[in-house]
Amino acid sequence: MSLSASAITDALLALEQRVDLDHPAWTEGDVHWWPLYRTEIYRLLFVADAGAVSSARTTSRIGPALQLSTRERGPRASHAVWLVSDGLSYAKVNDEREIERFCGPLWQRCTAASIPAVIIDRASPTQRATQEPSRWWAPWTQRAKIIATASARLATQPRHADIVERIHRAASSLGLSQLKISARRMQAMATATLRLARLIEHRLRLERVRAVFVVSFYDVAGYAYCLAAARAGVMSIDVQHGMTGRYHMAYSQWPAARAPWRLLPHWFWTWTNADAALIEAWARPGSHRAVCGGHPYLDAWRDGSLSLDTAMTRLLQALRERTGARLPVLVTLQPHLVHEQALAPLLWAMARCKNAFWWLRLHPMGLNDRAALEALLASKGIARFDIEAATVLPLPVALGQARAHATHSSSAFIEAAALGIPSVVWSAYGAELAEDAIAEGSTHPALDGPSLATLIDSGVAFTTSPASATIRGGDALRTILESCPS
Repeated sequence: MSLSASAITDALLALEQRVDLDHPAWTEGDVHWWPLYRTEIYRLLFVADAGAVSSARTTSRIGPALQLSTRERGPRASHAVWLVSDGLSYAKVNDEREIERFCGPLWQRCTAASIPAVIIDRASPTQRATQEPSRWWAPWTQRAKIIATASARLATQPRHADIVERIHRAASSLGLSQLKISARRMQAMATATLRLARLIEHRLRLERVRAVFVVSFYDVAGYAYCLAAARAGVMSIDVQHGMTGRYHMAYSQWPAARAPWRLLPHWFWTWTNADAALIEAWARPGSHRAVCGGHPYLDAWRDGSLSLDTAMTRLLQALRERTGARLPVLVTLQPHLVHEQALAPLLWAMARCKNAFWWLRLHPMGLNDRAALEALLASKGIARFDIEAATVLPLPVALGQARAHATHSSSAFIEAAALGIPSVVWSAYGAELAEDAIAEGSTHPALDGPSLATLIDSGVAFTTSPASATIRGGDALRTILESCPS
C-alpha cells in the first residue's frame, strides 16, 4: 500500500467491518473504546506507510506534571462556558501576548453576548501569556498520563489485550501486517482518559458549566473532556481546527453501535456547510449534530478584531524586504516530514525557481524540525528562504501577504482559498485530502519537481478568487447554547 489517504481510510473502514464493535470487551461502564482505537489505528497506518520522519528531538512534556498546582489567569470564578485548547493552537499577536486561535475569538463572542467564559489550556508545557481569562490545566493532563502509563507497565488488563488480539486477527485477514497495536499503550490511554474525566466531571458539576468547547477532541485529553461533559449532562462541542473531509477518521463515517459514542462531542462547530454535511451524514438523531459557525480566527483578522502590533509589523516588513521583487510563496510544512523523501518536489522547485522566495512555516508540532530543515536546505545550496518570520507571523497574515501557497498536506489550503490565494500540493496524500479544493480550482496538484516549478513560475497565472466557503456564524453560538440544559 502506497501513502494514500484513500488507501489508509479504506483499510481502516474494512477493518472496522471485521471487528465486532458490539462485543462486550469494547464497553467499560458507559464508555465504548472504539473511538480511542480508531484514531490510533489511523495514526499507525499512516506512520507505517509514510516512511522515515526527521530525527528532531521533541520537547519534553513531563514538566507540567511536576507542578504542585494549576494556575489561573484572571479572577477565580465559575463560568458557563469552557473553551478548551489543545495547547497547540496558539499564535503570537505581539512580543508579550499570544492568542488561542479558536478559543480566543470564541471568548470574544461569548463576552459580547454577556456569557461568562474561560479558556482552559489542557496541554501547553507552560502557561501562555494571554489577555483572556485562562486556566493552565496541563499538569492534570500530564499527571493522568504518567500515572496511567506506570500502571500499564505493571500489568496489562485482559480487556485491552483481548481487544488488541481481535484487531490483529482482523488485520491479518485483510493483509494489514504492518498494523501493530500495543495493548499496554491502549490501556494507558484508556486509563488516563477515565482518570482525567473523573476530575473534569467534578469541576463541571461544581461550576454548573453549560457548554464545553474542545479544540481537537480526538486525543486522550479531548476524549476526557467530552466524556466528562456527557456524564455531567453538559453540552460538548468540537471546534474545527483544520481539515475534516471523508479521509479524516475523527470526523467521517462513524459506524452505528449499540452503545453511544460518549467519547465524541455532542456538537461539531464547522467552518463550512460542506464540513457540517459530513457530520450529518453519519450522525444519529439526538446523539450528534453539526453547525456551520465559520472560521473564528480567520474572521477575526478579516473584520479587524485582530491586528498586528508594531513589533509584528516590523517583522513582516523585514520579511517583505528580504523577499524583494521575488514571488513570495508560503510553504506550510507538516511535523517531522522535513526529510528529502517528503520534500523532494519542493526541493527541486526551490533550487530552480529563481524568481521565487520561499516562506517556510513550521508546524506547531514540528518546531524542533528547524535544524534538520536548515541542514537539508544548506546541503542543496538553497538560500532564498525564511523560516523565522514565516513561522511566527499569524497564518492569516502570512497567507494574505503571499502570492501562492504550497504544502505536502496541510489544511492551510482551506484558509488560502478563503483569502483568494492559490495553493499547490506536492504529495499524492495531500492531493486526495484536497480533492474538493482541486475540483473547485483553488488548489492544484503538482506531484513532482518540474510540475511544481512550472506552477510557481507561472506566478499570478493561476490566481483564484476568494472562496465563499467560510461562513460567519453569528447565530451558531446562540444555537448551541439554546440546546444546552439549563
